[in-house]
This record gives sequence, structure tokens and C-alpha cells, in this order.
Amino acid sequence: MLGHRIAHVILTRMEEAGEACDDRTHEAVRRTRPVRSAVDAIWPRSDPVRLVMRLLSDPGLLARAAHGVLDPAEQRAICWATPARGPASAPWSAADAVLVDEASDLIERIPSLAHVVVDEAQDLSPMECRAGRPAVCHRLPATLLGDLAQGTSPAAATSWPQLLADLGKAGAGLRVLDTGYRVPRQILDYASRLLARIAPGLAPARSLRQDPGALAIIAATAGSLPADLSRACAAAMSRPGSAAVIAADELGSSGFSAAAPGGHPP
Repeated sequence: MLGHRIAHVILTRMEEAGEACDDRTHEAVRRTRPVRSAVDAIWPRSDPVRLVMRLLSDPGLLARAAHGVLDPAEQRAICWATPARGPASAPWSAADAVLVDEASDLIERIPSLAHVVVDEAQDLSPMECRAGRPAVCHRLPATLLGDLAQGTSPAAATSWPQLLADLGKAGAGLRVLDTGYRVPRQILDYASRLLARIAPGLAPARSLRQDPGALAIIAATAGSLPADLSRACAAAMSRPGSAAVIAADELGSSGFSAAAPGGHPP
């Protein structure tokens, strides 16, 4: 746009001098070396990758840019000990990709999408929300789905208002879906007993399904567990559907096994 503005000024002066100008003249002037040199000098091109590389390689530049945002200890934590010679040799991390993405949006004005749908949104960290902001337009709709009680990452969200604010959607509406259709009531009620520990701010959900045989609790000891597990798996494999065993990591190689009537392992 700057090149077009400069060319327009030049064409105006050419017309005042009596020269005949048209669109082809405008484009020819815009492409001349003096105009391109002026644009490069006034508004130099910025490469997002090299911009972030300079920022993380230069403590002084980082200090000026991070003033009032990051304290000295935080600046030292992200600044590279050895300045990078070029993007190919820079000690990039996965988190640096988010900074490059942010710089790209600021420099190139990445167009927003019309509608973004994010599932399992409870696992988004604040930085991942920041990375998603260019795609989530502030003026167009987005839909986020998730369950705070099912967060699996250390930086999982603990509050929907905070997560929405991190995404730049602080004024978005919140709809709580508290009715289940797939999990039987017996299992859902039992699982909800954990809410007081893992998500004390959430109210228990309810289920429209009932299956009196859906939940069976067996009192097992360390010695009886292998046999109890085998019997439970064999019983499960005798019915339609699939079976799975969920165990702690230290039990994963304990040699538990079960066979279905047809000899197929669970």
C-alpha cells in the first residue's frame, strides 16, 4: 500500500506537468527501483522467524521489549546462552514456535477463520490459547467444548472464564451441559464421587440412561487381584462389545491376563 501511495503522489505531479497517465503508468512507477528502495527504507520487511531469533539472542533487545512484562529472571530463562547465527542453527524449542506464530500474525495480519470449533478445550494451556487467538476471530463465532474435570495436562484449565479470556473471548457465553446420554447413571454417579477432589467447583452430572448391571465393585487384595481381573475380563468378553483394562503404570507389566471363551485375549 505504501508503494501505491508513493506512486500516486508521483503520478499527480506528472499530470500537473502535463504528462498523460493511466493505470499502466501507475503500476510502472510503483515498480521502479527508486520507489521500491524508498518503500524498503521507510517500511522494511520483517521476517517473523528472524525477528524472534534476534529477540531471544540479544539480552538487551529482549530487556527493552520485555520491560514491564517479564522480570529479569524470566528474561534470563528464555534468552539463549549463545546467540544464533541463523534460523537453521538456532536452538528452537516447541514453545518458540508459538512466539513465531504470534509474530507472524502481527506482521502479516493472518486472516481469521469464520468459525472455529475446539474439542477437549480443557487441556489448552494459556500459551496454547494465545497461539490459537489469530485463528479465533474476535468478531466471528467460535465454539469450545470440554470438561474441566477431565483435564490431563499440568497446565489444564481450571476455569472457563479464564480460558475464554486467554483466547480473547472474555465476553463469550457459557452453557453447562450437565446431562449425559451414553454413560449409565450407575457409573456416572460413582465417578462423580471424585469431583470433590479433582474439580470441587463443578456440580455432578446426571445421566438419562440406567443399566442396573453396568457397575460391579469387587473387593480385591494384592494376592487375589490377578485372578479377580482374569475372571472379570473373561466375563466381559463373553458379552457383546469390547473390554479394556485400566491400571497404574507400575502394574502394566505385572503379567495380568485373561482369556475369552474362544481363546482370544482381551
